[in-house]
Amino acid sequence: MLKVVGTDHGKVVDEKVLIDDSNKITKYGIILIGLDLLADIGILFLLSKAVKRYRGRK
Repeated sequence: MLKVVGTDHGKVVDEKVLIDDSNKITKYGIILIGLDLLADIGILFLLSKAVKRYRGRK
C-alpha cells in the first residue's frame, strides 16, 4: 500500500491511498498522474515558447 499522508504538528490529518493492498492504482492515484502530466506538458510548452523567443532575437 502506498499512501500520501498529511500531518499537522505530528498528528495525521489526512491520508490518501495511491496504491491499494492488491497493487492496483486507486482513483486518487490516477488523478495525481493526470495532474503531473498536465504540469509536465505546461512546462514543456513554456520552455518551447522561451526557446522560440530566444532564437528570434538573433
